[in-house]
Amino acid sequence: MIEFNGKTVWITGASSGIGKALALKINYLGANVVLSSRNKKELENVAKQCKGEPYILPLDLENPDTFEKATQLVVKKYGTIDLLINNGGISQRSEASQTSLDVDRKLMEINYFGTIGLTKSVLSIMQKQQKGHIVTISSLSGKFGFFLRSAYAASKFAQLGFFESLRLEEEKNNIDISMVFPGFVNTDISKNALSGTGVQHGVKDQNQQNGISPEKCAQDIINGIMDNKSDMIYPYGEGPYQYKIFCDDQMVTDFLNNDFNFDILKEKSYNDNAGFGWVQFLNRDVYFEGGMENENFMGSAPDDYERAHRFKTLGYRVHRVDNYICHLEHSRGMNSYPNSMTQHPYWDHNWGLWKTLEKYSQQELKEYYSKQNYLKKYS
Repeated sequence: MIEFNGKTVWITGASSGIGKALALKINYLGANVVLSSRNKKELENVAKQCKGEPYILPLDLENPDTFEKATQLVVKKYGTIDLLINNGGISQRSEASQTSLDVDRKLMEINYFGTIGLTKSVLSIMQKQQKGHIVTISSLSGKFGFFLRSAYAASKFAQLGFFESLRLEEEKNNIDISMVFPGFVNTDISKNALSGTGVQHGVKDQNQQNGISPEKCAQDIINGIMDNKSDMIYPYGEGPYQYKIFCDDQMVTDFLNNDFNFDILKEKSYNDNAGFGWVQFLNRDVYFEGGMENENFMGSAPDDYERAHRFKTLGYRVHRVDNYICHLEHSRGMNSYPNSMTQHPYWDHNWGLWKTLEKYSQQELKEYYSKQNYLKKYS
């Protein structure tokens, strides 16, 4: 587990919202915190809430000529940069057809070019150190397009492409790269967003008001950093919990049409407090190439383990998302818990098969699946 005590952590966008919450929590964990944003006065207010004397370093992501000097100032003060958290940025609230190209460019300049520019300045230090960690706070808009966020989503998608490539390149230098994709967090990001003409939106979205607190989101992120997670997706909060929902078609329709508002579901749901949930999403082509389901398993258990292990062994990227799973309740069969462990007629057969396949190399797995008769009916 990664520790913060004594480490130098540089946080952009540290004057408010998630960045401020991260700064306060990481400072409390004993790190040397560097606070950056354009708003020096607010940075000073954050510093007053910290233990000791965090380093206040005003920074404008639209001014890349200052990045190298700022980086050297941090190194001069602390001798090292262990963790860079790219949190600074700006959002958008306007339809693409009503958004000027200047606004599109501004969002890209701040969110993409500003972020990667500072990253490159810090990267040279981390390469010399042969260690480091770079965390970039993206958004669910960096995974999926959202209404009124065309340029914002584009800038976040650009971040994803850059940092996933950087992750591969810097593994040899012992530099970790993490991406964070928060959903609705109760900050002023929508209020400070740009309209299509470039003026401040000035209105806080209802989704933002109903979002999780910055402190809660920050704690999720810190937990993910400590566990050295590559990707952290937090749509609605933290915790590997499974919500079982007893609802009708109309409730599901209302839920989908109201920005996935969980309040609509709470009336007929309960928290199962599950330790995990096996929900796996696979690209269709990857699914076929990787052998689909292993029909040599008879019923369930432990086919989920085998599937995840197989695709990872075959070289595909496998991510674990520790978030809410909404399970529409239905009757359970013979293979479902607790029957899966007490009355499953093929339990020994399935576990014997899994223990054999678990030891296979990538080539052995490929050969094994190429010989399966069930694959022929899909070829």
